[in-house]
Amino acid sequence: MIVARQLPTDVVVFSSDDPGATDVADSGAGRKVGVSQHAMSANGFGGDEDSISIAGRRLSRDELSAPPGPFVQNLLLAAAAAIEAGASAGPVIEIARRFAPGAHRQHLVATIGSVRYVDDSKATNPHAALAAISSYDSVVLIDRDGDELGGFYTDLYARNGKRTGAWIDVCVGR
Repeated sequence: MIVARQLPTDVVVFSSDDPGATDVADSGAGRKVGVSQHAMSANGFGGDEDSISIAGRRLSRDELSAPPGPFVQNLLLAAAAAIEAGASAGPVIEIARRFAPGAHRQHLVATIGSVRYVDDSKATNPHAALAAISSYDSVVLIDRDGDELGGFYTDLYARNGKRTGAWIDVCVGR
């Protein structure tokens, strides 16, 4: 396990939104820096509906170039790790403001009415797919021609007794 050889003087930065990550962090001897994009924390790294906090300095989510969802969590985790490793908060905050994900990573393609069309075709592993899907209220899969492939339901985390992960309610053979 990644924290197995940590000393009390070491640090582990982890997502406190993820019960598995919290369990891993709790098993180590190092100082814990939990980061949540859904709650402000006493350690100065966190978020709520309207803002995030990096080293205790609040930023409106409107100041961020990154889309909502997993990228905000990743920004917070990277900022916490950088600052814990000795980086100054000012430059870290400026980078967080400007960060925008690469192509095919939660890229807003169009908004028609109240429907947002998002390209997230780089979510090619279960963790990335779960993070992307979880950042939306509902998800419908479509192909490049705009034809519906089906609704997506997900339960991608492994656990004892689990027999399935994700399924699609309509499947089109290719």
